[in-house]
Parts: sequence; C-alpha cells; structure tokens
Amino acid sequence: MSDHKDNRILVYNDSFFNTSETFIYYQVQSLSERYDVDLLGLKFVNPHGYEIDSFRKHEISLPKNIFQKAISKAYREIYDSPLNLTLRSYFRLRKLFKKTSFSAIHAHFGYNGLNILKHAKKYRVPLVVTFHGYDASMMLSDETYKNRLPELFDYASSIILVSRHMIKNLNLERWLNKVKIIPCSVDPDGFEVREENSSNVIRILHSGRLVDKKGVPDLIRVFKNLQENYDNIELHIVGDGRQLESCKQLVQKFKLEKRVTFYGAVSHDKVKQILSTSDIFVLNSRVGDDGDMEGTPVTILEAMCSKVPVISTRHAGIPDVIEDGVNGLLVDERDNEGLEDALRTFIENPKMRRNCAKKARNTVLEEYTVDRMKEKLEQVFQFD
Repeated sequence: MSDHKDNRILVYNDSFFNTSETFIYYQVQSLSERYDVDLLGLKFVNPHGYEIDSFRKHEISLPKNIFQKAISKAYREIYDSPLNLTLRSYFRLRKLFKKTSFSAIHAHFGYNGLNILKHAKKYRVPLVVTFHGYDASMMLSDETYKNRLPELFDYASSIILVSRHMIKNLNLERWLNKVKIIPCSVDPDGFEVREENSSNVIRILHSGRLVDKKGVPDLIRVFKNLQENYDNIELHIVGDGRQLESCKQLVQKFKLEKRVTFYGAVSHDKVKQILSTSDIFVLNSRVGDDGDMEGTPVTILEAMCSKVPVISTRHAGIPDVIEDGVNGLLVDERDNEGLEDALRTFIENPKMRRNCAKKARNTVLEEYTVDRMKEKLEQVFQFD
C-alpha cells in the first residue's frame, strides 16, 4: 500500500453530523487517521461540537425558488443526473471532481450512493456505500429507488451494512462478495460506567427519535400499568420527533406527569450523563407502519457500554447484539405484555440487572468498539 496520505477520500452525506448520526462521525474520524478526508454535504450542523475543522468541507445547495428548480430540472434531464442541486452547486461539484483525484467516495445511505453514482462513474472513482436503516427498509417501497439499486451494487467496490438482516431486504445475494458487515460502534473511553444505584428509585430510560419504529407510546402504556404496582419507578424519555406531542398527551391522559420526564433533543454529552444515572434502558423497536426499520441502534450499544441493562426487541440487527437472558432481555415486536414482563423481571431482580449489564459491556468491548470498526474499515479502503 502506498503512503496513506497520498490517498484522498470524499465522504458524502446530506449533513454532518446530525444528533442521531454519531456513528458517521466515528467512521469519518477513523478514515482521517489514515487518509485525507473531504466532506460533501448539504449542510454542516455539528450539534455535538466535534472536531471537524481538519476536514475539507464542500457545501452544496438545493434549489429553493421556482427559477432555481426549473434550471435544476433542465440540468438533470440534459445530463441524466439524479442530484437535485442549484446550478452553482453543479458547477462546484464538477470543478471538485476535475481538480481532485479522489481514491474513493464513501456515500452514507443508499439514496446518496445513487445520487453520486453518475459522478463516480464519469470520473472513474471507486464507490463505497453504507446502508444504515430506512434506506434498506422503508425506502424500498419506492419502486424507482428499488429498481435503481442493482446499478449501484454493480458499480460499488464495497457495500457496507450495519446488520446482516439487510442482505435479505436488499436482495444482495448476487453481490455477497462485496458485502461487508460493519455495525455501529462506540468509544468506550467516552462513556462513564454507571455507578451502583444507592437510592430506591429505578430510572427507566428511552433515548432515540420519537418516531413510529421506536414504539414509545406503547412503552408509556406499559409504564402506566407498572407504576400502579411499583411506586419507585420513573420513566425518562430523551429525543424529539413527530410523536413527541402525542407522547406528552398520552402521559397527561394517564396523569403520569410526576413520573415521566421528557428531555427533547439533547447533546451527546447530556445523553451520556443521563445514561450514567439510569437503571434500565428500553428500546421498544419494531417495523414502523411506513415500513421503516432499525439497523443496529447505536443507543443500545451506548447503554451497554455504560453498564445499563437493556431491554429491546427481536428486530433488525438487535438480536445480533443482545442475547436474551445473557446480556439483556428481548421481547417480540409490539408485544406489550412481554415488554411489561421483561421490565418487571429487571425491576424485581437487581442482581440479574447487574449480571446482564456486566456481560453487555464486555460484548461491546469485544465486538463493537471504534477500534474494531477501524479494523473493518481498513479492510474496505485498501489502495495499491
């Protein structure tokens, strides 16, 4: 392999780095240790305050007014480009590829892989694409998107999946030689291991977007039943999303305002702090009504890393991480009775919580650290 700094990688995503996409930052940071990294996106928000000034940032824009949209449509028809950009952004992108010799493009999410595919082909740049979740589930109901994927798979040098169930979802049997399973990862040094709870209060935590696939309304219903028998439990809900208001209304309906706390969207450091004071972590995932699915939820890995015992569901990549009764508890999707039983089990068995939490952290340290992810990425980005 040549000197790694002779190789330059363009990482493409809609934005850098959204609250729910810390795993993308870890991958970008890992690549930057070996290669020069450029970031291409529509916006740079960086709510966590990551060190991103060392990356070259290339911002492109969507058309906003009728004139810009008309020009963009004409450009796409003439040049057969799926990218919906302002004319200025098209010229900026073309100039970037003409002036820069990229060794590879890494597109996050399948639709971004399709958007950049024409440019990768035109300038003969190897393309790596990572599928994360809804791009390998809900979006497959779009026939245009689904029918274009084989062209992406044919050209891609590697197809990264965050969990094995996506092989079937994406019908990747023909391209198995290109498939690499690289789950989301965490930095164990960045998480405070939860201390033993000296109080009688048991804090139950959900952290993640409040959308249909997370099952938060059902978690609230289950909590309502449990709190009638346990006066020492609290429910803490971190995250925002389209179900936030309906979840708050449900809490008001059940008169649980004193037992349920909503935090909304918070920084990653705040999530870590809340985790360090929690006793049980619940992610009640399921296939959403719109077909949306998880990949391998990083919030579960963060809870495991913090030694907070996890209850989740047999959904997507979660059973690859959680072994029921060993390093956590699993229930079936939409099984409120099973979720209630699992919570009752942990509430009543602090020793079991401790044992599962200890094994959960060991699972993360063995398989789901940033260092393990780096090793797998290095196998993908190999240059002669």
